Amino acid sequence: MWYFLVLASGIVMLPVAALAWVPTANEPTPVTVSFGKSDYQLNEGQTVDVTITLSADPGRTVEIPITGSSDLANEYSLSASSVTFEAGDSGDDLTETITFTAVDDTRDEVSETVILQFGALPDGVTVEGNHQTRVGIEDNDGTPTVSIDSPSVAEGDSGTTTLTFTATLSAASERSPYVSYEVTKEGTASWSTDYYVQPLEGKLTFSSTETQKTVAITVNGDTVIEPDETVLVTLKGPMGNVIFSPPELISVTATGTIIDDDASTPTPTPTATPPPPTSTPPATPTPTPTPTPIPAH
Repeated sequence: MWYFLVLASGIVMLPVAALAWVPTANEPTPVTVSFGKSDYQLNEGQTVDVTITLSADPGRTVEIPITGSSDLANEYSLSASSVTFEAGDSGDDLTETITFTAVDDTRDEVSETVILQFGALPDGVTVEGNHQTRVGIEDNDGTPTVSIDSPSVAEGDSGTTTLTFTATLSAASERSPYVSYEVTKEGTASWSTDYYVQPLEGKLTFSSTETQKTVAITVNGDTVIEPDETVLVTLKGPMGNVIFSPPELISVTATGTIIDDDASTPTPTPTATPPPPTSTPPATPTPTPTPTPIPAH
């Protein structure tokens, strides 16, 4: 293809190549930038070098900012927030790296993906090829276990008190773990008389920030003298994203104790009758001495 330039001296015909852009002294050389790969994959606690490549010698110092997913900022770190290329760079010098580190935590999580992309680019730099890269993070924490305690409470003489069973996860989880429970009525305490709970069965679902859930039993106070009594709560299936310890168990039962606090009335101790006073025997009189008779002369 040819272009025709109309000059004062006449018409000049030029090929397209002759009209190629030539930078002036004040204009930056145009270059493109891209990520070396479109995606990476690693586990928690691992690192990966993310590459950024410039297409040609930029002819000046060029700083390329890198940003990552802000909503996952607690899940990773970057060794730098930008990479820099210098005038005269060529070959391997046109590729820079930043180190991506996946945080190793103890939370049971779903797989996560961090998106890295370029920030505001300097004049003369445009994106070509991979404009962003995705870094997938696989969780390396095992499924949490669930347990339940064995509480106790004094029943009181009147009104009600609460016997609280607490189910505890070994670690927080983002997978919405859940477990079913049942108040079995198999303890020594009588339902409705000694205690009350409704419903007798239910499901405990843990949010991503929770490690404890409770089952509350209402205990009726009385003044009856009786042995301590028990209430049984069983954790069982259906359950999800959680296991018992050891994992082959299919249920776990806890025993709660209602402590009887009614003291029996003590039998009064009879007062002993004091013995009669001991009489003092009369004193033995001292005999009067018999005078010795005086013989007659």
